[in-house]
Amino acid sequence: MGLVSDKVWSELAFAPELSGLTKDEVRLRVGETASYFGLRDLFDRHVETLSGGEKQLLSLAAAAAGDPVLLLLDEPTSMLDPIAAARFLDTLERMRRDLGVTVLLAEHRFSSLYPLADRVLALENGRVIADGTPGDAAKTLSASPLFGGFPPEIRLWSALGCPGKCPASIADGRALLTKTNLPAPTPTDGPTGSESLLSAENLTFYFEKNAPPAVTDVTLDVKAGRHLCILGGNGAGKTTLLRLLAGLLPPTAGKLRLFGKPYKAYKRGALYKEGVALLPQDPSALFLKSTVLEDLTDVLPGKKEGKETAARSAAEKAGLTGLLARHPLDLSGGECQRAALLKILLTKPRVLLLDEPTKGLDAEGKRALRETVRRLTDEGKAVVTVTHDVEFAAAAADECAFLFRGEILSRSAPADFFAKNRFYTPAVSRLAPGYLTVEALAAALREGGQTP
Repeated sequence: MGLVSDKVWSELAFAPELSGLTKDEVRLRVGETASYFGLRDLFDRHVETLSGGEKQLLSLAAAAAGDPVLLLLDEPTSMLDPIAAARFLDTLERMRRDLGVTVLLAEHRFSSLYPLADRVLALENGRVIADGTPGDAAKTLSASPLFGGFPPEIRLWSALGCPGKCPASIADGRALLTKTNLPAPTPTDGPTGSESLLSAENLTFYFEKNAPPAVTDVTLDVKAGRHLCILGGNGAGKTTLLRLLAGLLPPTAGKLRLFGKPYKAYKRGALYKEGVALLPQDPSALFLKSTVLEDLTDVLPGKKEGKETAARSAAEKAGLTGLLARHPLDLSGGECQRAALLKILLTKPRVLLLDEPTKGLDAEGKRALRETVRRLTDEGKAVVTVTHDVEFAAAAADECAFLFRGEILSRSAPADFFAKNRFYTPAVSRLAPGYLTVEALAAALREGGQTP
């Protein structure tokens, strides 16, 4: 994220100081920026104590503090919860409208920001394959794998044969649906896992004695053949809970059991041991060698020649052969995610813990990840995912849980979970209540003879 200072306030002051502003001008710029981005409560915090999403927001605010006329943003919402992402996009729109800032933004999660765009460029293998208004780009890309990441109202518009003007909001999409006879969604029963692989009882964790707990009295049972997605706001304690489940942090109170036996914390840095593997928020932390191939062979048993053969075979199946000779730090965000996931899967974990695994992935990458997770659960493994990507959770999870201030407030099957929520819901549910994916909505329309 490019953070260079130890405190939030000093990070915000970095760009103004480099611009040669006076001390009073710097203080004013920092104060304005902190207020504008809602960072007042974090102002005196150490950067290392911030959650991943809070660091992302700080990085964005620090860039804006330099008073740019052109703002270049690379996946700025990837670590933000839905509410924080919406707030940030609103702020960007105000900056563009009120301050005349030009925004050039690269993003895979563009469902929320697409309606704000004046111009859309789509790249494939380094080439521009679409360039135009949002409506023109949608028509051009309707057959592309990229179309899976488009807002649900635009995908609905495409499924209906692109009648009239391209919808620019959920309200426009609802207007399209009023012209159809959309049936109520059919409830589906999820898998019923039985064997408990990992359990937590009254799990509590404090970073500091006099500070509020980061995790509070969490009782959780992770069963074989199930995929649990944990959602919640930035700083809710999701990553801390995942690290407790991974054995990277010792609980302050409570008990952990792994495969029916007491589970103690490992030493720091052990991201895969005894049948449990963690894909961390920063996947580059998993790489220790000079090439991806060396890193993959490093976790395999046996002699060097046999390990290399196995690593190459696994990379070929995952579509990563072209990355094997690359240095891990030279990979793009999405490539790093995929290579890191392959590395921990080679350790053959029975419990897989994923921290923001869709970060950096396009629609096709998310589809492949869903298939991988389903294959693992079909084999009787358990997967726990921490994510801000509600669309991924709605499409991939068997259960969803909501974490607030370190406490689990609800846990249920996706249909029931998202029906109770107002803000943490997939966009398609706001378009057509009860539906969790655009694919299910489009299928219902086809079955009713509503699409061409």
